[in-house]
Amino acid sequence: MTTLERKLEMYIKDMRNSIAEYHEFLQTQGNCTLFQTPEWGEVKTRGEWSNDILFVMNDQDEPVAAAMILYRALPVVKRYLAYAPRGIVTNYHNAEQFKEVIQALKTYLKQKRVFGLKIDPEIMWRERLNDFSIVEGGINQEVIRQLLLESGFVSQPLDLGFGGIQPRMTMIVELEDKGKDILDTFTSKERYKVTMAQKRGVVCYKGSIEDIDDYEVLNRITAERDQYIARSKEYLITIYETLHAHDMMDLFFAKIDYHIAKESTENRIHQAKAAVEKIASQVESTQNEKKKTNLLNQRESLLKNIKKYKQEVIELEALCEEYPNGKVLSGAFVATYKDTAYYLYGANITDDAGLHSNKLLQTWIMQTLYNEKGIRHYDMFGVSSNVEDHTGITQFKQSFDPKLVEYIGEFDMPISKFWFEVFHTWVPKVVRLKNKLLGRRKK
Repeated sequence: MTTLERKLEMYIKDMRNSIAEYHEFLQTQGNCTLFQTPEWGEVKTRGEWSNDILFVMNDQDEPVAAAMILYRALPVVKRYLAYAPRGIVTNYHNAEQFKEVIQALKTYLKQKRVFGLKIDPEIMWRERLNDFSIVEGGINQEVIRQLLLESGFVSQPLDLGFGGIQPRMTMIVELEDKGKDILDTFTSKERYKVTMAQKRGVVCYKGSIEDIDDYEVLNRITAERDQYIARSKEYLITIYETLHAHDMMDLFFAKIDYHIAKESTENRIHQAKAAVEKIASQVESTQNEKKKTNLLNQRESLLKNIKKYKQEVIELEALCEEYPNGKVLSGAFVATYKDTAYYLYGANITDDAGLHSNKLLQTWIMQTLYNEKGIRHYDMFGVSSNVEDHTGITQFKQSFDPKLVEYIGEFDMPISKFWFEVFHTWVPKVVRLKNKLLGRRKK
């Protein structure tokens, strides 16, 4: 390991060749996160970013901070924006130490021609209920926001939607060990949705990159329906191949097996016929006219159901021929690190006829990761308090009774004031002008 800077009491150490040691420290910190791992850096460097894997060391040669920092160059000039996604990982409650950590990083980054450092720490700011209301008298870490400002950072607007680099708010399902399956911790209403999906032929399975085309179909449907720009197929392949190689990502699917659905419907026919026979026997044996009338009404209702179920069987037989291996309804890319899973990307068909396939899929993923990897926190990854921002998605996540977490926000550290001003003031204006000219050209 090479010492890159040792003029201050704290100095920077390159950890690129000591990944195990980096992980060991990372996992001792309260704000440990997937997005500060070397593996996440590997994902991003397969695109337009370069990166560093760093320790900030104290004068006792002990690590006090970890930082996976990404760099992106400004066009033409050799100046760089640095970004520590969901970092820096350190103790934010030791103000004096934190300021020294930032000073050491600032000195190091200045030598690399970095004009600004962006961070968005995975630290909760204000305690909220999952209806987005702030808990009166609850946790409030405004002192950390103030520490960041005192250390030279500039706060970006407090966007409670999807306006930042990363979502400001997320919902986390706590998978507590209560001696029962995760499904059993749900409300009766939510349990019913899951069990009905299973009875109606929805099955879940772990896919692979060979199934990417199945996900891509769902991805296009979801993006068009919910009006957002979906991640490209190439990016999804990159993130899967990179993280899956480290056992940190899987691709999951839910599909309807029409053979199971047909068998289930046929069972309902048999059950209904048995009930009709039982009612016929009861009608013959009762002398109570009111009871007899009720029984006959029940019989009529059952006969109508039998007729409906028989028609469903005919339709399902046709679907069995059309989709002999089933029809994919929902998919999800889920990353894992330490005891936390991150539901990064998901897609599903627009109308699954009330099968609740996505509900079953998410429940199945939680249980699978709980059993196989010891996952105890399931991060639904990104929600918005703005009504216009995909309300249906937010309501779906709320149905799992998660904990709403509001992170402390996005902050920028100017390192070169001139280039920082250029980036934040003039580059956006140039981009807007370029888009305007291109728009005129298209007309």
